[in-house]
Amino acid sequence: MAIAPRALISSGESADKIRQRLDLAVRDLSNHADEAGRPEVAVSSTCQVIEDLTRRLWPDRFEMGSSPDLPAMWRNLFLCPPTELEGRFGSIATTLHFTYRNPASHRVDDFKCSAIEAFFFIQGLRTLVDLWERIKKERDTDE
Repeated sequence: MAIAPRALISSGESADKIRQRLDLAVRDLSNHADEAGRPEVAVSSTCQVIEDLTRRLWPDRFEMGSSPDLPAMWRNLFLCPPTELEGRFGSIATTLHFTYRNPASHRVDDFKCSAIEAFFFIQGLRTLVDLWERIKKERDTDE
């Protein structure tokens, strides 16, 4: 039943490749939205994008295999953003993480969501990809 095994959206993929994977998830969900469990699969099979993009934007926080407290990091980005775009990234990442990603990953048997919620989640991921590209471009311009 899995639409895209978690390994199919992997670290290091280009923004276009991530978008293609998210488009596949949307297409599959559109075709099977009424199927029990399909929205949950759409969320759980794409949710690692949040951490992956965070790792790419702030690699220094992940040095030597350390894993920072990502929710605290995102909240801090939202509350005291270095830039407006980073604040948006932090706000969206926090919402997606606490509302969907964490329950989908850690409470697999209890996690339920509607197709509309799954579409919202995937659109949020697409927004993070867009922000990631814009933040990178902004940083490249500043250097």
